[in-house]
Amino acid sequence: MIDAEVKKIITRNYNRTQELLEKNKDKLIRVAKALLEKEVLDSEELKAVIKGKKAVKSKKAPLAATANKEQTKKEDKKLQPLKKPGLAKA
Repeated sequence: MIDAEVKKIITRNYNRTQELLEKNKDKLIRVAKALLEKEVLDSEELKAVIKGKKAVKSKKAPLAATANKEQTKKEDKKLQPLKKPGLAKA
């Protein structure tokens, strides 16, 4: 009986997480691209990227400044939907 309740909780929260990721996929992709460019975003830069604006240039040079746009496009295509987790049977 406890196993069934645990399974319900996990499934419900997995589905909620999946819905949130799908609903905010555009924001997630923008943040991922910004992180590929800058590697680190402060809170103001993160807020700007989420709103669809360009991250403000900081004084520090990004470590991943050499990443090119073609590589980013290829990486976008590799994004796959999450697979539903299976629960181990006891």
